[in-house]
Amino acid sequence: MVAWLIKEQGEGVQDKIQLVKLESDNSHRWAVNQQGLYFTSRQGRKAILKFQPFDDILNQPNARQANISSVFIGNNRFRLSFDLHPSKNKMLLVESLSAQSDLVKVRW
Repeated sequence: MVAWLIKEQGEGVQDKIQLVKLESDNSHRWAVNQQGLYFTSRQGRKAILKFQPFDDILNQPNARQANISSVFIGNNRFRLSFDLHPSKNKMLLVESLSAQSDLVKVRW
């Protein structure tokens, strides 16, 4: 469950850079686009969305962990999923309202 950035050049792999250890291998808990890696984590009941920009890693390889930004996205210990909009300026958040229910709250 470790996320890696693999830089390729020519016919072979040039470099393999460890990004972060993901808390879940569920594909709705992490996403990648041209800008970087988005992933969720939990701190107690708080759900946190984190972002690791690729430019920072490629330009400053020694500052990998320091450049991860975080934002609180909800109080939920059950299910929390997200997806990135193709326009790159929106995100879909799906939050379970109860561990015993199929009710969800959707924010776009």
